[in-house]
Amino acid sequence: TRGSADMNALRELVNAASLLKAEDYHASAWNAFKEVLNKAELLLLEGTDDQSVADAMTSELSAAIAELNRYRVGNL
Repeated sequence: TRGSADMNALRELVNAASLLKAEDYHASAWNAFKEVLNKAELLLLEGTDDQSVADAMTSELSAAIAELNRYRVGNL
């Protein structure tokens, strides 16, 4: 990982998000979540020196997971 920002919280969230399965969620919700997850994975790969960028991505991914959970198959 490059950059000096602390990415531990983001890394843990990405690891947890990676365990989610597409078939458990409605497709449109999954696609929106996956887009955010892909951005988070890219940030982990590229790194950043800006802690606010890492924190914002962590918040964005957390919100995407919360939104995704609203669309779990069987919840509607």
